[in-house]
Order: sequence, then C-alpha cells, then structure tokens
Amino acid sequence: MESSGPTLKDIARAAGVSPRTVSNVVNGYVHVSEGVRKRVMAECERLGYRPNRAARQLRTGRSDMIALIVPDIRQPYFAALAGAVIEAAHARDVGVFIESTGGSLKGERAAVERVLTLGHFDGLLMTLNQLAPTEAAAMAKVSCVFMGPTAVPDNLVHIGIDNVEAARLATGHLLDQGCRHVAAVGVTILQTGASESRLKGFLAAHRERGLEPGPQISVEQFSREAGVEATRALVSGAERPDGIFAFSDLLALGALHAIREAGLDCPRDIAVIGYDNIEEGRFAIPPLSTIGADLNELAEESLAAISAKTPESRALAMRIVARGSTARG
Repeated sequence: MESSGPTLKDIARAAGVSPRTVSNVVNGYVHVSEGVRKRVMAECERLGYRPNRAARQLRTGRSDMIALIVPDIRQPYFAALAGAVIEAAHARDVGVFIESTGGSLKGERAAVERVLTLGHFDGLLMTLNQLAPTEAAAMAKVSCVFMGPTAVPDNLVHIGIDNVEAARLATGHLLDQGCRHVAAVGVTILQTGASESRLKGFLAAHRERGLEPGPQISVEQFSREAGVEATRALVSGAERPDGIFAFSDLLALGALHAIREAGLDCPRDIAVIGYDNIEEGRFAIPPLSTIGADLNELAEESLAAISAKTPESRALAMRIVARGSTARG
C-alpha cells in the first residue's frame, strides 16, 4: 500500500484528473500528455506525496530504476548526456545507475555484467564504443535502448544520430565558408563506429562539390591533447589546411590551442568546426562552431522507448551551431 499522507485521490482532486491518471503518472507510464504529467507531479510535490516504492515494485513488477552505460563520464559530452538522462528520469520518478566503461571492450562487457549482478533494472541505456550491440542486448536480458552515434542493427532500438549526415553538414559548413583545403582530425581504430561514419560524411561533402578532401589525421582518442598534436602536425606541414573538421569538440579545442600556438589566426588562417556541442565550446577563443543534437531530446526519447510496449528507433535532427571559429565573412 502507499505511504501515509496524501492519497492518489487527493492528488487527483488537486490536479483535476482521475485517480487512474495519477497512478499512470507515478508509475511512469508513457501514454500521458506532458502537460498532465507535469501538473500531477507538481501536486505530488506540493502535497508531499511519496509512493511506497517497495509496494509499487511488488504490484507492478517495476523497480523504477534504469542503468546508463557510457564510455567515459569524465568527458563533457557524456557528463552532459548523463545529466540529461537523470533529469528526464527524475521527472518520471525513476532513478539512474551509471556505469563508465573507459571505452574498452573489456570495460563494456564488465559494465553490462555488473548491471545484471546488481539487481533488477527496468531498462538499460547504452552508448557503446567497441562492444557489439547484438552481444550487449543478449547479455543484458532487459529492455535495451542504444543512444547516440552507435551503429545498431535494425532489430534493436536506437535513439541516435546520423553520423554520416552530421559530418557531411559540418564539413559542408567549412566549404561554404570558402575553405578549400579541409583536413579531418579524428580517424581512429579505437572509435571505429563514430570515426568511420564521420569520415564518410567528410568525404561525401567534398565529393558533392567536386573537391579533393584534405588530409585525414589519426588520433588515439578524442581528447584535447590529441587535437593539439594532430593540428601541430598539420600546421607544420608543406600544405597547411585552411579548415579543420574535428570529430569531437575536445579535438577541436585542442586544434584551437595549436593554431594560436603557431601564431596563426582562427578563422582567418584556419577555420575549425567540432562535433558534440559541449558547453565549453561556447567559451573558447574564438567561440567554437560545432554540430550536435539536443541532449534533452535524446534523453527524453530514450526514456520513452524504455517504457514503450513497442519501442521504435528514431534518428534525431542535428544542427550546425555557427560561432566565431568559422566566421570568415
């Protein structure tokens, strides 16, 4: 039974809805409009209603807990993604358990195994680096939703982004600003899914315009340090690029540092665009142009898919955020 204090009927009366609707909201069912959900949750908060989770789990078979697996919670993109997932989950009165894998195959397998060992979760959200989604889904044995740039077979649920199209748009933005010798920074075996598809988009943008692509620089990881080292090699070469498409914002921030270090101007000498739209890019010098999806939308759609009876995959829109690093006038 529910905890002492306000009842479902009390909440329903205050919110102007039926007790069944209140029950649907507090139990996290998705077939309730967002406006009604917010109104009911506001009344729950105002009246101090707290459901008895143990009783609810026995009644519904749900734990009101999900697990989130990401490659590296220390990276700004994944930290922001985790924050968006937590916010969306808390709006549904759902808790979140987070695993950070380090991006290795061993780490990803271990994370899925820990989730299974720790107890009952209603679902698992994953952004993978190396573990095949089919293997992860078979291991998990719970409702799984794959998020972000992971390449996922059609029989699994993926709330993500079209990496090829996003990279094509980002590269096209540089070319539309007048760049004619654009380099790609971020080719790496360790980031096979994201790296390979972003390279395809980079090449496609050049092919569409009948232009030869510039050098494609490999890195060991998507980090500021790797961006610095790659850009140092580019600016000291015989044919310096006039544009850089970095496969992550961290790489792009490193590129900006190396350009300044070489006494060059961004964007006059070399324009730079990143990928992910992390908050730090807004405060770079110059402010970093980038491309990214709405992480709040990604989180909301992923949570909805976990709860849906027949979840469907969906590709989210990506948008260019044009700032000073590509403003060539």
